[in-house]
Amino acid sequence: MRLSSLLPILLFAVSLIHTANSSWAHSGHDHSVPTGVWPEHDDHDETAGTGSTLVAAVIDSASPGSDPRVSAWKLADGSTGTSPDSAINNVVSNVLADVNTVAFNSNYVFIRTTGVPSHSLGPFSNPNVPGDVDATYRISCNPMEQTGAKTSTGLGSIGVMVNGAGFFNASDGTYWRPNNNGITNPGGQQPPNSNWSTNALWYRAVELGGIDDGGGHPSPVNGQTNPNGSGLGFYHYHQAPFGLLDQIDPGNYGNMGSPIVGFAFDGYPVVGPFAYVDDTMTSVVQMQSSYGVHDDRLAFPDPKPTVEDYAMGSFLEDFVYNDGSGNLNEYNMAFVKFSADGRAILTDESDSEGDWAYFATIDALDASHSNDITRDGSVAYPYIIGPEYYGVVDQNAGSINVPGNVTYYFEYTDADFNADTNIDGGDFLAWQRGESPDALDSSDLLNWQNQYGVSSSAALIAALVPEPASILLLGLVGLFLIDRRLWLVTSLNSPDTLNTQTARATTARGSVRRH
Repeated sequence: MRLSSLLPILLFAVSLIHTANSSWAHSGHDHSVPTGVWPEHDDHDETAGTGSTLVAAVIDSASPGSDPRVSAWKLADGSTGTSPDSAINNVVSNVLADVNTVAFNSNYVFIRTTGVPSHSLGPFSNPNVPGDVDATYRISCNPMEQTGAKTSTGLGSIGVMVNGAGFFNASDGTYWRPNNNGITNPGGQQPPNSNWSTNALWYRAVELGGIDDGGGHPSPVNGQTNPNGSGLGFYHYHQAPFGLLDQIDPGNYGNMGSPIVGFAFDGYPVVGPFAYVDDTMTSVVQMQSSYGVHDDRLAFPDPKPTVEDYAMGSFLEDFVYNDGSGNLNEYNMAFVKFSADGRAILTDESDSEGDWAYFATIDALDASHSNDITRDGSVAYPYIIGPEYYGVVDQNAGSINVPGNVTYYFEYTDADFNADTNIDGGDFLAWQRGESPDALDSSDLLNWQNQYGVSSSAALIAALVPEPASILLLGLVGLFLIDRRLWLVTSLNSPDTLNTQTARATTARGSVRRH
């Protein structure tokens, strides 16, 4: 029998397998992940646009791409996570990477993400494996300074990078323990008689080797597990996200201003380590922290760790702010505006186009974007944000109900092979021509079936393209499947690819690819 004749039967079989599959069911303190409830919405209410210019108070709904709070995100393109470590790769290779949904209204920008970035992950000296945390974040469209006492950054997420991975402050969540002169983690709580909080980049990077080349590592998520039973890890950064910078700003070692790499929970953007000096964009400066390290710990009350046992810079208390010693303030911020291609330009506070932004400061040894495990933080601390936020912090960021009045800027959807946000015959043609990097899988077939309301894959294929083209395309698909090395074999050998992730995705339109 010819392959083109078998194709409808095979497609229908894969659909049945998918239906069955859908019904199967850091070492450190646990973290919760920002969760969200997304409303049902029309398939065709998305907008589009490219290019970021300046930070404005109100997003222009007619041209949302002109606002970096909307356009700066690294959008999902069907790529999954990847790792040179097979145990990590077995999990992340089944998870859609980067940001899969961006929506906005007059008050907030909302994003949805698995929390898995598309740059290489691991290895870590850590039992937790990054996985799909299905996180929802919202960023204020109207950030403003917190008057009076500022808010401490604290443990856990303090913002989100543009690839959907979280970022933390400089603390590892562990402490020096006076009774045994060791570093401990008593449930994330500060032990008695100790005021010494461990510097994550010293302890994790140098002592444990637990930060990967991308600049991050995972922490446990409230005892949850990945589909294969490994501990679910929440991948995050404590420092400049080197893996992300290599993707969105490759080759920039100080020859250009940096783009936005993330947003803090007070709504202010986080920029990479460089900025143009002025509007001419002819000179670039590396942004320098104004924090330094105390000479010693003699002035601190006992009990305290000795310099012989723990070098200066091992603890957050070793650092002190020296106003004017760098070009950033105590919050690790400078006043900037953005070029037409989204790069930071230093400007005066009187400039109506400007606003405050945090900077991901790097040590001089890290200018090549390498993961220098000997970094001591003497230049880079506080790495992203100072001990306190500058702005008013969103106190409800941990549990978000996305309102129904949002406009969808982007949403990654299964079976949308030509990325026009419509599921139609054009997607089938795009897949057949190899115009998309994605492989056809059973989730795509289910989405097509739901879209066209037919029960058999043979009728589905016929509905996707007009006659007589459908007959011709069936034959071409058969030949194309051979060239694609029979994706069906992969689907049949991966029964857990779409189990719990598929169930989660039903809260958004249809299903989000491997989400």
